[in-house]
Amino acid sequence: MNAKDPKTRLTKKQEAFCQAVMTEDDYSKAYRKAYPSSRKWKDESVHRKAHEMAKKNGKVMARIESLQKEATERHMVTVDSIRAEIDRDKAFAVECKSPASLLRATELKAKLYGFLQGRVKQDVSMSIEELRREMEAEAEADAIIDTL
Repeated sequence: MNAKDPKTRLTKKQEAFCQAVMTEDDYSKAYRKAYPSSRKWKDESVHRKAHEMAKKNGKVMARIESLQKEATERHMVTVDSIRAEIDRDKAFAVECKSPASLLRATELKAKLYGFLQGRVKQDVSMSIEELRREMEAEAEADAIIDTL
């Protein structure tokens, strides 16, 4: 008899299935990983049992959803978080009077919003005054984008 985990109330094999769902391409592969004896079964049988386990067992479904939520939270990266990081990099580039870094941050931001595709040639022969004008123009564009 399989002992149940007191936290999830799942058997060790059910927990192994849930964990495998997070790493495998499909439920059948996850089922075969968690239940090694199923490797001898017909594909249809594994598919049916895996589907029943993933879609009809409430505790297993809840555990898979919990694991998916945890994974999403761990890997939460948004356009807004990337934009904020690029904005900090741009401010630092201005503070350090580094036109190349400022231009690179601007390029990354443009790529983030889908304005640039492929490789862009960098021209770092701009003066600080030209960079300030460009930053002011970009700040105006950012303000417009933020209102959308």
